[in-house]
Amino acid sequence: MFIKLINGQLYKVNDSPIISRTILCKKIEKPIEKDFIRKIIKFNKNEFLFSTNENKIKCLQHKKNSIKFSISVLYDGIKDFNFYSNFALFALFKKKILCWKKVKDRNWKVFAKIYSKDNYDSIFILKKSKLMFTTSYGDDRLKLWSFLGEQILFCGKTSLKHNIGGIGIEKSSDCFAIGSFEGQIYLYNNNGMLISIMKSSRLAKKQLNKSNLFPITFFDENIIFSGGHGAQIVEWDSRVGKPVKFWNGHKTEIRNIVFPGRKDSCVDSYFYTSDNHGVVKKWDKRIQKECLSIKFPKDRNSTILLF
Repeated sequence: MFIKLINGQLYKVNDSPIISRTILCKKIEKPIEKDFIRKIIKFNKNEFLFSTNENKIKCLQHKKNSIKFSISVLYDGIKDFNFYSNFALFALFKKKILCWKKVKDRNWKVFAKIYSKDNYDSIFILKKSKLMFTTSYGDDRLKLWSFLGEQILFCGKTSLKHNIGGIGIEKSSDCFAIGSFEGQIYLYNNNGMLISIMKSSRLAKKQLNKSNLFPITFFDENIIFSGGHGAQIVEWDSRVGKPVKFWNGHKTEIRNIVFPGRKDSCVDSYFYTSDNHGVVKKWDKRIQKECLSIKFPKDRNSTILLF
């Protein structure tokens, strides 16, 4: 089962192989949120966080289809948000970051406001390292922060040689990767230090330059998947510093690449991708083949979440 966000609406999907290529996309019967949902991320096993046009961050219990808590934001225009270990929330605004801590299970309190001269659109959290960084897709700048308790310190900023198209974080080690529209992947350790740069001669730069997103996802500490050459999925190995396999099946630009993140030999072998035309595909890494394809309404800003 997975949740898909399309045009601010939530869908629950049964991805059982029994349905073959027949669409089984059921809209949640009871409306969860009347307002447009901007972003949704997995909070824990059975809960999701999402932000709305009404400048609220809410927690959804997907099994009950109910809202656990809601945070009203006084500022307009939440660009992005993220969380740290279920007891701290960070929301990014224009030149400002607002931070909350959990007082009780349903109550959150603002503990810090960060002001910046730079304007960023995305915020990421390195949970084990207690670091966060802000950036924007299509930009080449990266700003790094550290937090301990209620103290947040600016660590520094850097600029890449190329514009950023995607970012992925390896949760077990807190290392992260940044993909550029030139087809390179920059690898960083958990302290934000550059480790290496991977390149591929097979990625078409003209195709990448036409894209507005270059999705990156870690399979494990060494294997990275990217959207790569338009509709092509690229599997990279950091140990050899280059792609080791190219997966084909999508016809348009890939928007999402998602792994279950569970250390189970069977479940862990599957991953999901979605493209601009609303097609979601399920792949089996063991046999290196597509095993399911589902068509949704066309949307360039969709999201896939597994549960």
